[in-house]
Amino acid sequence: MHANLGIGDEDLSMLAKEYEGVGLYRTEFFFIAREALPTEDDRYRLYRDLLEFFAPKPVTIRTLDAGGDKNLPFFSIGTNDLTQYLKAVDRSNPQARGLNDNLHPAVVHVVNDIVQMSRRQGKPVGVCGEMAGDPASALLLLGLGVDSLSMNPSSLPRVKWTIRSFAMKQGREIAKKALNIENEFDTLRLLNHALKAAGLGALVHEN
Repeated sequence: MHANLGIGDEDLSMLAKEYEGVGLYRTEFFFIAREALPTEDDRYRLYRDLLEFFAPKPVTIRTLDAGGDKNLPFFSIGTNDLTQYLKAVDRSNPQARGLNDNLHPAVVHVVNDIVQMSRRQGKPVGVCGEMAGDPASALLLLGLGVDSLSMNPSSLPRVKWTIRSFAMKQGREIAKKALNIENEFDTLRLLNHALKAAGLGALVHEN
């Protein structure tokens, strides 16, 4: 269970006990929020302070794209961009809301393919983005074999509650069923049913 962070002091003031590391640190914000480009010393101090604050927790400064390079230490899947590109939908367009669904079969199968590739190479794989922070989707990712989830800090308690309510065997059985579903609506129905059956109806959202 990892947290996605920006560069604000409010992020660094969170209780570290709520998560096990920083899965994604948005370094681009450090450039966007300034009138002039940060110097090498500026960036060094930023990363030094970050690592000192969160030590000894792991921190991923830059996520890696999944690929065939066996020298990569891990795989990290950014599901927001993955879903957008697979479905050719601009997620920032309000008229396209509802179309950019990360439970679409194409997304689920690509995530599964990356997990299987990482297993063959003996590398861990994590997911960051909205999919990791949604209880229903997190349950699916758990069943697919994802090793770590990184999300906005506000999502951590709900996802922790979900993960602690299911055994790995249950997650794998749910994921196996999801891989045979041909639309995102039935996948959501499957996951919501599992949440309700586990007494987590408060976490259910209908599409």
